[in-house]
Amino acid sequence: MIDFRAISAHLTAVSRVTMRSFTLTVFTVTFFGAVLAGLSYYALRDHHWAYGVAVAVVALAEAVAAGVVLGVKRSAAAAVGYAFGTLRVGQSLVRMIFEKMLGVGAEPTGPRIVHGLEAVPADQADTMLTGAVRTVAADEQSGMVRRAAQGRLLEAVRTFVRQRIRVEGSAAGGGVNMLKLKETLERTVDDELVKKIRGKVRLATALVAVALPLLVAAQTWLVWLLLQPKA
Repeated sequence: MIDFRAISAHLTAVSRVTMRSFTLTVFTVTFFGAVLAGLSYYALRDHHWAYGVAVAVVALAEAVAAGVVLGVKRSAAAAVGYAFGTLRVGQSLVRMIFEKMLGVGAEPTGPRIVHGLEAVPADQADTMLTGAVRTVAADEQSGMVRRAAQGRLLEAVRTFVRQRIRVEGSAAGGGVNMLKLKETLERTVDDELVKKIRGKVRLATALVAVALPLLVAAQTWLVWLLLQPKA
């Protein structure tokens, strides 16, 4: 059983890191927005100053909003990444889930039991996974923060395990070797989840870096176009 109180204590210990990530992200994106706002104002320099100020203020507000959203994502990713990357919570959760799924201990014995777990239909394995996750989630820790941490980590592991069940089932013609899958996932789940989390953060950062300048440029061009004298 995972002690989520201990996890919460660790996450509290890195709260300064996540807060630093949030603050730095908001500051960086806001500074980027300020540069874009200055360029927008300069682009409208031939018109009344109020138009340039209005466009610049809108651009800056959009940058702050984007920075807050991105900062929240990066902070949450830092906390979850710490749980998987440093505490190796994924390995423990996989072990717990598979014990519930298979209805046996960590090391099932006996030829009949082992043989029955070597070719479980993928649909059946998926149903077993859903039931096991519900059982693990039912052992809730007290406190809203701990329940939230448990739910977030469980959902990440559940999604990852379900994807692997489908892949293994497709490759094996519908049958999943549950014992082999359990062993593989215990060894790889944490690193794979950290990699996915970092990939999502990089994608979100890239979207902001591309979308914000395009949005500001489009707004500035539209205002410039409206201010042109009619023929």
